[in-house]
Amino acid sequence: MDTRLEELLPIIDQGFIDTTGTIPVVVEGVLRALPVGEHVSKPSVHEAHELTYMRKGKIQYNIKGKTYVIPEGHAIVIKPHRAHTYSVVDGPAEIIVVYFGFAAKNTDGSSAPKISNASIEQFFSFVNGDAEKTDKEEFSGDAMMVQGRYGQSVASLVERILGERNEDNFAGSLMQRCLAIELVIEVTRSMKDSWERSLRIKEGKARELVLIARDYIMANYNKDISVADAANYVFLSQGYFARAFRDETGMSPMAFLIKVRVEKSCELLSHRDLKVSSIASRVGFSSPQRFNAAFRKQMGMTPMEYRRRLA
Repeated sequence: MDTRLEELLPIIDQGFIDTTGTIPVVVEGVLRALPVGEHVSKPSVHEAHELTYMRKGKIQYNIKGKTYVIPEGHAIVIKPHRAHTYSVVDGPAEIIVVYFGFAAKNTDGSSAPKISNASIEQFFSFVNGDAEKTDKEEFSGDAMMVQGRYGQSVASLVERILGERNEDNFAGSLMQRCLAIELVIEVTRSMKDSWERSLRIKEGKARELVLIARDYIMANYNKDISVADAANYVFLSQGYFARAFRDETGMSPMAFLIKVRVEKSCELLSHRDLKVSSIASRVGFSSPQRFNAAFRKQMGMTPMEYRRRLA
């Protein structure tokens, strides 16, 4: 790394520590391939926050008796010192795991920051300007899901962090520190969004819950999501959610999801370099056959016929 850029790193660290008390740092980043059916029954415990991004497949975590299902494109942050096990429910799976923590100023005279016991809740409280929120029940869980638009941002960041750690890039250490800060900010934004959503749900009516779920579907239409996923997002039973959604929108959640996918596919069909099979996958259909059937039902023609009419 360039000497002048090397000199920037301790300056950035110190400035951040002087303002917030700590600075986010990535401890480790790894890519793992997991076979379908793999089950780890011996609990794992880590000193750092563990962020797992589901690049491919689906994993189920068990953390202190609570189950978290992580589908493709989503992520989970497990807090330090929480024992957890996992099993691959849809594979083969690929995950990127990033361990991160919060470093404080060393007292031994060295310039490198030292990992502290600070939590992501404390960092959130600083960002949000409310130190009292760390004791509230919305932060008392052992893990937090990162999904929707924040899941997409986190996906890009962990891929870049992994690349920086595996390659000897120019100014790599400085870039890794910047990416760590950005990653933690995106996670705290997701926490804030989840916290505000939980307040709306506690105080809201069916229409507000349906609007929240609708936004979730529109943000994740291209992923392997189900009605159960949308219902869980607003903390409702699947049956109640389906009835409320139909009452408010005039269609079932699944019909709405298919409608969004078909509409998005219409936009992509104007790009003639994209194959129909590729478009089917991009908008979330499990096969070209299901895509063709859904498209014909909604548009009254096949995707190829629609493309020819665009000419």
